[in-house]
Amino acid sequence: MKEPIEYTIITLLMILLLLATYNILSMMSPTAFKLEVESQALMDKITLTEGSPKNWDELLVLGPGEINDFGLSTGVFSCLDKDKVNLLVYRYLVSSSNLIENPFYVDPKDIQHVWIDLSERGFILDFIPLLNVSISVDVDGIRINVFTIEGENKTSDSSINVIVVSEVDSIVYLNLFEGNGFVSLSDTSNVKCVVAYVKLYSIVDIGYWVRGDDNYGFTVGGHLVSPVELNPNVHKLVQIYYNYTSISFFTNIIFSSRSADDVYVYDVSSTGDLTSHSDIDDNVVLFLAYENTTGLTALFFTYPCPIKTPSGFLGIVNLRYGGIEVPSQAALEYRILPIGISLYKVYLYLWRVER
Repeated sequence: MKEPIEYTIITLLMILLLLATYNILSMMSPTAFKLEVESQALMDKITLTEGSPKNWDELLVLGPGEINDFGLSTGVFSCLDKDKVNLLVYRYLVSSSNLIENPFYVDPKDIQHVWIDLSERGFILDFIPLLNVSISVDVDGIRINVFTIEGENKTSDSSINVIVVSEVDSIVYLNLFEGNGFVSLSDTSNVKCVVAYVKLYSIVDIGYWVRGDDNYGFTVGGHLVSPVELNPNVHKLVQIYYNYTSISFFTNIIFSSRSADDVYVYDVSSTGDLTSHSDIDDNVVLFLAYENTTGLTALFFTYPCPIKTPSGFLGIVNLRYGGIEVPSQAALEYRILPIGISLYKVYLYLWRVER
């Protein structure tokens, strides 16, 4: 049988425990706690659901379309749809060095009623590749550097393959180089585009570099969103497919046009049948259009990642969606998720908007 002093000690310990719990809970305001719960629920929603309709990305491009429920999943568990993400991050296209607004860009304000109430909440989604692939083209060749998201240089540990698009006397050349981060070229002035395909252990990432004086668009589903008009009777399309064991340049791509606002949309197919529609394969890293007489006409990027130029970055991609600056009181949630063949760290910041 316990002595009275033992009961006294147990009682005191319980009181101290209750006081400590109260102090901890009092430090977390109801608003902060609610934001934490909301951010977790919202992150689960966009990463685990496709949205409604499930192919809202394609319907927005083909028109008419609207988003009734916001989600970014492919339908496969914890895999994000790169076409849906493309519509969030590709703000512009480029025609003759001029930025053109992407008419299919999903304005954050347009989803306020189908995801969160932006009259009371603010948010930011950041899509950060796990590998930072830095490409520079110098007079003696092409250099590739690979950094982790923490900034650690992993170039020497990475397997790097480089696809180079060059143009000489209006003739377009495609070459594949395998190396350790440097491709020696006697003349780099004719290089128009570089695609780096990088593998570090099990992580795959893609990097783009462009000269900056051409026309640039992007892909959604089985479609090209183009800033310039293409003529199926004149232009040729090349699809660059790479799966780290081989590279394929499909030159029998057929395409047909659809109407769009201020830009052009083209259905594409590598099978020769436009009636049998399918999305562009995740291993396709680039499309290019050219004419036999005038050379390269346009490039079309398939992945949501930064595009380097000699003077900085091509200003058509913004991997931050939603707000601009993160408030100090924002709740944070993140997931590491595949987008196509690449891995991204996806951050969600959520905060309360004071009225």
